[in-house]
Amino acid sequence: APPSIGPEPDNNGNDDDVAARVVRSLAHRSMTLGALVDFLKHTYEVMPHFDLAQTKTVDVVWQVIIPKTSQQGCSYAQLVDGSEQLPDRMVSHNWSNLFSHLVAGIFANAMGHNDYFHVLPLLERDNLSLLSAAIQELGISGMRWWLCLFCVNQHVSICGSTWGHKDSVTGRESEACSCGRQKHTEGDYCEMNKFDAMISLFQKEKSSYSHLLAVDVASAAFTRIWVIAEIAEVFKKSIHLDMVKAVMLPSCRKPKIDVSKAKASRPEDEAQVLGKIEDKNAFNEQAMLGIAIPGFVANIDGMRKMCQTCFGEDDEEMRTLIKKIRGAKTYKQADRLFGNWFADFGDGGMFMGLLAPQISNARWAGLGDLKMFLASKGNFVRMGRKMGDLEDRDDEQRDELEFIQLRCMGEGGTETVAPDDLSIFKGAVHDVHVLP
Repeated sequence: APPSIGPEPDNNGNDDDVAARVVRSLAHRSMTLGALVDFLKHTYEVMPHFDLAQTKTVDVVWQVIIPKTSQQGCSYAQLVDGSEQLPDRMVSHNWSNLFSHLVAGIFANAMGHNDYFHVLPLLERDNLSLLSAAIQELGISGMRWWLCLFCVNQHVSICGSTWGHKDSVTGRESEACSCGRQKHTEGDYCEMNKFDAMISLFQKEKSSYSHLLAVDVASAAFTRIWVIAEIAEVFKKSIHLDMVKAVMLPSCRKPKIDVSKAKASRPEDEAQVLGKIEDKNAFNEQAMLGIAIPGFVANIDGMRKMCQTCFGEDDEEMRTLIKKIRGAKTYKQADRLFGNWFADFGDGGMFMGLLAPQISNARWAGLGDLKMFLASKGNFVRMGRKMGDLEDRDDEQRDELEFIQLRCMGEGGTETVAPDDLSIFKGAVHDVHVLP
């Protein structure tokens, strides 16, 4: 029997064709942030080796989602929420990303942030109650999200073969599901080839819909064919796109995107997606622009907020620059605007307030961006001056600040700084969270 594909006729009594009904069914599956917290709690219970620093999204699919939904043969979203509501946002991401980074990115974006390093500690098992309280206080616990791992029915899609997948922590091979349901990897009943049509439906039926690109530390998301396909549809429909990264650093410049080299688990998926993109060079340019703009804006806005917190004044020039970058028609134009501003703060001129939490805990310091940034000598001297000038500090604070600079600029750029050393930044910089 074919899988359950949602409502048969529409509100006017018309019976859509099968493919259209599959699209409607997919589109009306979503997860709230509150349900995502509950899922994390469940994951800790059924996956004892679950590790925020090692477990990948694909591990969670095979060891939590597929077993949990095997008996019912449905998507996880359908299992926990049968309300059939459209999402507020859909997330493009790659399954090779750490699951904690994907989830932290979603919560960070919902909270209005462009980076998620400060959310990661809230995903620890003992801190989930704090995370739940935070989203309830912000009034976003009911915000709905569409993610393929939760909203696609894996039992009519992939669960019959693991393709040799091994758990990232234990190294053990995952077990294929024995549900025996018919798989639909192409055609009208397939749930894995209709994301472009589903995004069009979101835009048509929910005016507030926007899209989120969750970028992993290695930026592998830019090399996955389905991420490219989703971004292509977002650009085509002029849908608002947000981007979230672990830390918004200067590597947001020059995103490496070549759609012709994007990969999928199945070669036939690559051919299908690439066949829909007529001018691949034009797409690469549009993708680079669309992905770079959120990164440029996040860097500038972060500095603007820090200056506002430290000096009590908003920077109108930065606000104007953000508007200009958002209105850029080409990547070259946006990059020139950002580059000129960036040069004013020196090579790698970010602010210490952004990096302090990341540096203070070695567990979260495995970021290539961060290591490269810390290796750029002279950065922290400029940052110290931007934060009020070393000369304006008393002797004790000045010595402490210089000590942090020396430690951070140590050979290799991977020296860690004790949380106590960062105490002078707490309360002085926008959104600083010193990890325990």
